[in-house]
Amino acid sequence: MSSRRSLVVLRRRCDVVSHHHGGELTVWNPASGGRWVLPPHDHEVLDQSIVLLDVVNHHHHHHNGGAAAAAVTICSSSFKLLVAHLPAESSPRTLNVQVFSSDDGEWGPPLACAIPTDCELHSHAKPVVLRGAVHWLCLTHSRHRILVLKWPNRDAAAAAGAQATMASLMKLPPPCESGAYDTCLALSPSPSDGTGAGAATSLSVVVLVGDHIAVWVRAAAARWERRHVVREESIIAAWPMEGSSLGDGWLGRTRLGWFCEGSGALLLERDDDDGRRRPLVLDMGAMVVRKVDMDCREAEFVHYEVDLVSYMMFVMRAF
Repeated sequence: MSSRRSLVVLRRRCDVVSHHHGGELTVWNPASGGRWVLPPHDHEVLDQSIVLLDVVNHHHHHHNGGAAAAAVTICSSSFKLLVAHLPAESSPRTLNVQVFSSDDGEWGPPLACAIPTDCELHSHAKPVVLRGAVHWLCLTHSRHRILVLKWPNRDAAAAAGAQATMASLMKLPPPCESGAYDTCLALSPSPSDGTGAGAATSLSVVVLVGDHIAVWVRAAAARWERRHVVREESIIAAWPMEGSSLGDGWLGRTRLGWFCEGSGALLLERDDDDGRRRPLVLDMGAMVVRKVDMDCREAEFVHYEVDLVSYMMFVMRAF
């Protein structure tokens, strides 16, 4: 359902769970083995409306025994998980949000945020988080837009109360407003930071148009600029062993997928003639599409990024 900074959100569906809650939510760290089973929340939510916020990984050094004993590194995580509910039929101008805190072990109070016009969230597009604000692709009565939810930190929320949480709509680049092309949100790195995690990181819209991928970046003065275009022929040129067998128009059989915040990469899925789904990666810093050496027949896959210490602890379990 969601993944961010070494944590994955899972939803377990079963017949005995009421439709109102949709299934039990679990947050899991595959590397450390940490797992949190969350209590029920107040609103039914869709998969794309669940967002991990404020994920912090902790690494504690613990000594067992005497002074000569080796130190043991214990990995733990703290996080906030936001769930949003936009009742398109009953109240399409009210975004209901609720946040679970791992430190508190419970859900906070539900908040209702007014939206300027009727809208509904995209059924497949994943949100991105930038400087405390959550961004979703959404559809209004006339155009596709970006729904922005500004979520304050703990101090700001305590000072301003519910008014600190605000929802607004942002225009998309003109070619994306009609929804005719496959579109997703991502983050573009600053020139000095190749991962997309720096202070100058910008909100981006990636759109797949026929034989090319265009990247629009939110620049100064709140204007969109088309900064990058990755064309089908340039991708094929980088794959001399495989490019000739793809044929013209293969990029049209590709779908935009998950944005990976830690590495600044966007996952793509390519459908081959043999029925396999081939994952690709668009590096948002280098603007290069790379192959992933993995055949995928599963119905769905998600990205997972792990910090170095957690990965080392995972590898050392075998010894």
